[in-house]
Amino acid sequence: MKKIIILNLVMVFLSSLIITKIFLLYKNTLENNSNWHSSKLYLQEGVMGSNAFYENTQALDKEKLNLGAWHGFQEVMYVDQVNPRYVDFDFLLTKDSYFYFIFNKNMNVFSAIRISNNSLLPNQFVKSLVSGEFIKTKDIDIPNLKHDEWNHASIIFNNDHITLQINQDFSIDVKVNIFEEQLIGFRGSLQNSFIDNISINNRASSKIINENFSNFKNWKIIFVIVFSIMMFIDILFFTVFFKYGKRNKKLSFLKLFILNFVIISMSLAYSYFAYFYFLGKYPNPDSLFSKLKFGEDIWIKLEEDAVNRRIMEKYSHQTEKFRILFIGSSQTKGAGVLFKDETFVRLVENRVNSDEVMTENEEFSVGYELINAGASGAQSKNLLELYKNNWINLKPDLVVINLSNNDAYQQDFGKNLQEFVDINKEKNIETIFFLEANSPEKSPSELIGHHIMREVAQKNNIKYFDIHSYLMDNIQSGIIWWDQVHMTSYGHKLVADFFYDAFLKHN
Repeated sequence: MKKIIILNLVMVFLSSLIITKIFLLYKNTLENNSNWHSSKLYLQEGVMGSNAFYENTQALDKEKLNLGAWHGFQEVMYVDQVNPRYVDFDFLLTKDSYFYFIFNKNMNVFSAIRISNNSLLPNQFVKSLVSGEFIKTKDIDIPNLKHDEWNHASIIFNNDHITLQINQDFSIDVKVNIFEEQLIGFRGSLQNSFIDNISINNRASSKIINENFSNFKNWKIIFVIVFSIMMFIDILFFTVFFKYGKRNKKLSFLKLFILNFVIISMSLAYSYFAYFYFLGKYPNPDSLFSKLKFGEDIWIKLEEDAVNRRIMEKYSHQTEKFRILFIGSSQTKGAGVLFKDETFVRLVENRVNSDEVMTENEEFSVGYELINAGASGAQSKNLLELYKNNWINLKPDLVVINLSNNDAYQQDFGKNLQEFVDINKEKNIETIFFLEANSPEKSPSELIGHHIMREVAQKNNIKYFDIHSYLMDNIQSGIIWWDQVHMTSYGHKLVADFFYDAFLKHN
């Protein structure tokens, strides 16, 4: 009986360790880690998945940082400024993925090394504005880079250059003036790329910072609590059944132990199932909560109402200015910009109203007024109703429609576009289509909606601008995307420049 009791205690002890570990994995998030922050959280116009990446377990699934979780393109920066002597880390690239090791970052600029398994974006050193616009690039040929396997990188910092070493068989020096105080971190692609075992030697404090993305916070306290609960249940279990066993000769202590072992094993099996099924997984698309789509529909309706209320309150006045109304969804609204005045609508307005584009005779320089009617999640059907019932009363001189993504599989998309055009023809309002852009990492060819928009535009002899192809052609000029559809501040700058140069400059 002593052996059975000891064996039972060992079993409870080991079970408590396992359950504690699973609990710590369940709490293993960037938010709980607290050593790293997610740059998407600081965008003034947020993008989808930002909070989920920071607060949920997918980012650190299997105790490795996944820069492709929650719509990808994640940027994770160390919370404190450092003066690094060297930085070591392990990385794994999946098909078509890449990542940037970011260093020398301050409020205005950063430098980065891009390590890539993507044919569109080769291995490269870049110097960039914080907006994402590259101001200097240098291609780097990294031979023997392993794909779908772990690699090791070391970056050694000197005053006027860095030395990049990969897998101890490749080394290259890159000239760059190193800041004494800087932020460092990583930025990923749409596809999964993994980072692990980071070591930072901070020259300023002679401190070595190690990060393996494991969670050991308060593990001893948690273990004691779990062990105490399991021991209480264990003692209660044996007490009840031992008393019952006195009246039942067939119920031996060994049988009680075996029964208890089965119950604990089932608990552990469920814990493992919960870990492998839930941690690292996304919400089950077949779950009850996901089927409650009306919740999303209500949110979109509230968003549309808020946009409509803001526009009607701000622009209901009469004006002599040339009014351009931009109609679209979250991309038009400006999701992804670091600052609200960096949306392509606001950039275009600032540019057309600058001194260089006003007429020489100020008597006739009435200026431009651009109205941003972008509503997150909106589709052409609802936007058309808002336009017919409200926005048409603002008497725009030009309407720019930037759609495709949310209407990709809507059968009435072409019909709604045609109705926009018919209304505007009747009111003598010019119409322009933007073929809404997506990241080429998600959609290397045109979207279904692009074909529909092009057909309607050609049928009615109106202008359309292929924003999708334009951004694809400029993919190597900077960091353009925060996810498959939402652009960085630099992406918005590209769209603004394209529209101004292709249309407004000559009108």
